[in-house]
Amino acid sequence: MLNKIQVMKRKKKIIRKRIDKIDKMLKEAFESGFGSSESLKSNIQEWETERRTLILEEQEMLKITKTFFERSNSLLDFCKCCHSAFLKGDAEQKRRIVKIVCSNFSYDGENLIIEPNPIFKAVIKNSLSNKKLLRLDSNQQPTG
Repeated sequence: MLNKIQVMKRKKKIIRKRIDKIDKMLKEAFESGFGSSESLKSNIQEWETERRTLILEEQEMLKITKTFFERSNSLLDFCKCCHSAFLKGDAEQKRRIVKIVCSNFSYDGENLIIEPNPIFKAVIKNSLSNKKLLRLDSNQQPTG
């Protein structure tokens, strides 16, 4: 998922850079008075068409990014209340939560193996890597 975000950022940067370059070329063409040159007029039309297409692409990417963050926030909200909802839920609610969080169940003869869905693997990995460090408060006295 992180890789997709990086790819999107790079693509947005490339699109923005091309739009800026087209804007510069259009500005130079108009400042030069582009006269009656048919090839320059043709180039201007092509640049304007490409610019409109790139702007639409950029807007679509912004929508995708917004949707991604909205869904991410929903997922985080779900994760915050999932544990208590599971404990308080009836059998059907518990089944739904397990179905959302887990993808595969298997039994190797001794152990039940539960595999989380890929998105929850990332959440679990992140939570395990962000173990909180102990902090001393300002009033704590040394021991010993």
